[in-house]
Amino acid sequence: MASHVIGILYVNRKDPTKLRISRLSFFGNRVDENVPADMFLPLTDSPENLRDTYVVLETVKNGSRRRRNPLLEELLPVDKYYLSLKYGTVFDVDSFTNIFGDVSQSLRK
Repeated sequence: MASHVIGILYVNRKDPTKLRISRLSFFGNRVDENVPADMFLPLTDSPENLRDTYVVLETVKNGSRRRRNPLLEELLPVDKYYLSLKYGTVFDVDSFTNIFGDVSQSLRK
C-alpha cells in the first residue's frame, strides 16, 4: 500500500485533462507518473468514507469515465491509489471538483 500513497497531485495548467502523480516507491525514491485526468473514478460515485485517513482512488483501464457503460467489462478498476483528504490540502478546488466530483458535502457531515 505504501508505494501507492499519493504525496502530491498536480494538474497541468496548459492541459487540465492531464495529471502528474508524485508518490514514493518501495525503496523511498520519488516516482512521478503522468496520467489522464479521466482515468479516475469520481469520489462522488465511490462507496468510500471520505472522512477516513486515506481514500482509495480507483482507476479504469481505458480512462473513459465520462462515457462509462456499466455493461462493459474493460472499465473495471485495475489500479488503486491512496489519497489523504483528512490531512491533505486542496489548493485548487475547481480543478479538484472537475476531476473527482464535489466532495465538500460529504466532508461537512
